[in-house]
Amino acid sequence: MKISNLCTIIILAFLCSSCGDDDRNEVVYPRKYLYSNSTIINQGAYSVTNNVAERIEGNVGDLAETKKYFNDSLNSTIAPQILQKHLMDFELLSPNKIRITDYNPSLGIIVNEETYTLNGNQIITDRDQILTLSSDFSEIIVLVKLYSYSGMIGPNSYIVSHDFDLCTTTDPLINIQNIVNDNIGIVAFDTISLDYVNMIYSRQ
Repeated sequence: MKISNLCTIIILAFLCSSCGDDDRNEVVYPRKYLYSNSTIINQGAYSVTNNVAERIEGNVGDLAETKKYFNDSLNSTIAPQILQKHLMDFELLSPNKIRITDYNPSLGIIVNEETYTLNGNQIITDRDQILTLSSDFSEIIVLVKLYSYSGMIGPNSYIVSHDFDLCTTTDPLINIQNIVNDNIGIVAFDTISLDYVNMIYSRQ
């Protein structure tokens, strides 16, 4: 065999191999995502004085047991509570269209098709919430703020409790200050401890 013919065969084989790799890595639509599991990330504790939050270090006092409860019961208790209020599923219909199904306990099933863009790995829609797409398109992650707090309700009632909501920002201090602002006149917080929960939706 001539050297020129051998080179041609090698080049063709290489090109065919490259095409095969591109096909394997190509994103195929639609892609549906359902809830699979969750992880928790501690963001710290904050003192609240005159409705202004400030990060503190060290002991979180009455909130320590609540934080332990979060870590020990995330997937058995906390995640199901979040899903009861915020269960969704997602379907990427195209590189710029997404279908989001909300299972709302009050309103029933609500299906919306929305336009989205990607800012890095963050899915940007008209919704005021944080959605992240993994780099290999295998997961969509919904960010939830899970917070425990202590404070006064009325002049004589001291409370230690917890709650959660969808995140509209990844900044911990802004999330804490939003919690304070939303509860002025309801709870006079003295301490709030914040965790982020990644609600992970896996591709089906």
